[in-house]
Amino acid sequence: MAFAAEMTQEEISAKLAEGLKLLRNADVSGCPCRRTFLSALEEAKRRMDDGTLRGLSPQTEEFADFESLYAYLEANIPEEELVFSHGDYCLPNVFLSGEKIGFVDLGSAGVMDKDYDVFMCLWSMRYNFVTLGSMSE
Repeated sequence: MAFAAEMTQEEISAKLAEGLKLLRNADVSGCPCRRTFLSALEEAKRRMDDGTLRGLSPQTEEFADFESLYAYLEANIPEEELVFSHGDYCLPNVFLSGEKIGFVDLGSAGVMDKDYDVFMCLWSMRYNFVTLGSMSE
């Protein structure tokens, strides 16, 4: 697993970036699994309407409730660059062995914005190397 690879943090980072490039270069023309900003927004609306989110609040100071957060997101839909995404590009799901890169847990894979896997990777690097590990910020 990437977090346990016998490499420096810089070497692991470079291999993880290489893995992202491999995924992004996959042909998505026939991929039936799509997770776009609009589909996520539709899912959020469904969850607000069916009461799934009742009693909960967004984990942010900027928005008091999900309705105001939803209104903001609906008015500020970002441009997306859709690529093939692992869907859970965390260090335990990427295997590194010499020059080889392997992926596991592709159950959430599909077409998503190019930044989704980057976010997940950075979050996982911080969690695995800083929170669980002994490296500093």
